[in-house]
Amino acid sequence: MREQGIFRESYPDPRGKEDLSAFEVRLESFEKNAREKCRHALKGIDKGPLPGRLSYLLEKEIFPLLFTIGFDARFTRTIFNASGEAWQSLRPISDHVRVISPVLSMNIREVREGVLRNSKNRSKARSGLNGLNAETVHLLVNRTMHPVNLFSALDGISLSWIILPRAYDLLRRDDSYCILHYLKFLCNESEPEFVRILARIITEFVGNYSLKYLDDACNRERMIDALFHGYEAMFWKNLRHPPARLEDGLVFENFLLWARMVHRRFGSSNAEMQKAIEDMEMEKEKTFPVYNAFDIAQHGQYNVHRFLVVLRHGIHGVKAVLRYLGTGPPLLKDRTDGRVAYTEVPKVLSVLLRDIRERYAEETERTRKSIRECLTSLGAVYDRKQSRNNSVGDRCAKELRFVGPRVQGLIRDLRESLAF
Repeated sequence: MREQGIFRESYPDPRGKEDLSAFEVRLESFEKNAREKCRHALKGIDKGPLPGRLSYLLEKEIFPLLFTIGFDARFTRTIFNASGEAWQSLRPISDHVRVISPVLSMNIREVREGVLRNSKNRSKARSGLNGLNAETVHLLVNRTMHPVNLFSALDGISLSWIILPRAYDLLRRDDSYCILHYLKFLCNESEPEFVRILARIITEFVGNYSLKYLDDACNRERMIDALFHGYEAMFWKNLRHPPARLEDGLVFENFLLWARMVHRRFGSSNAEMQKAIEDMEMEKEKTFPVYNAFDIAQHGQYNVHRFLVVLRHGIHGVKAVLRYLGTGPPLLKDRTDGRVAYTEVPKVLSVLLRDIRERYAEETERTRKSIRECLTSLGAVYDRKQSRNNSVGDRCAKELRFVGPRVQGLIRDLRESLAF
């Protein structure tokens, strides 16, 4: 199958273990541990090879597209092998695949139109909020959320993507063909917002269908463990290195969501699963801190070396770094909110810039672009004229006059050394 959408050939990770920061080593150790648990759960379960026709179809047309949305090659084969009999009805993906279920294809197209329309509306809303003060934004939100206005807003809401078949309870054995539709749309899709939705749908569909129609009922508990830890391993893999062309998609969350479902439904008393979920959520928050309604982070300071991992996640990574190092009200810059105090910004930034200098050439082009965007924005934030226009309070004005030039100098030196 030709990949005509946003996907191209994936690039292997060129980094060696000696180049990994302590933060990445920790994430890698979690992934290795999850893979070992998956392997242990499968030990002694002899699954024969899949039929030649199905094996050829999977290897040539289905697996390559699953790899582009974060699936691991070895584990993907394990998933389909575990429920091979249920996938027997699959046929090659052709231009006429929509004939199998025109209703499903129609629903996917309608969902796509709705996703793109809603994305466009959100973008307009965000641009309209830029420059408004907090009081104006608060009044606008209250007015919008009034019940009278909510009913009128329903007219603009499209068919929700959650109606598409992928929920465990609603799946039937003959629903295996759905993956052909999803992959067909994924193959030709060029809109990143809908690719993100398709990635989540496919991730949940593959996990739920494989789990529901496991061939070996006698070893069901062990297979559930294997599937859970396989998805856990893919979470760690995609948190460290998101798949190419999906850097903005936060793909790792898809695997965490499915693992949570398995733990809640099939292993609520399983202490090992519970610990794995806690580890994933904790490390996810270390990578992307969670802020409350008062814009204060829940757990204080974070490992500075995580920033390079964060910047691999496109626009979300750029925003996270700028939020941590950027300017803000005085209360929010004295170690009270999980950010760094103004006086410590140069020291923290120098650590990040050292990591960037050592690893820049080895990162993907998309990550290098995110690094450049982040540094450009950060330099603008600490520009003396810009800082003077920001309402930061008298207490911070003096600190900013000292910190701003140092921040800009550090960024300028890095740009010169890397020639970008």
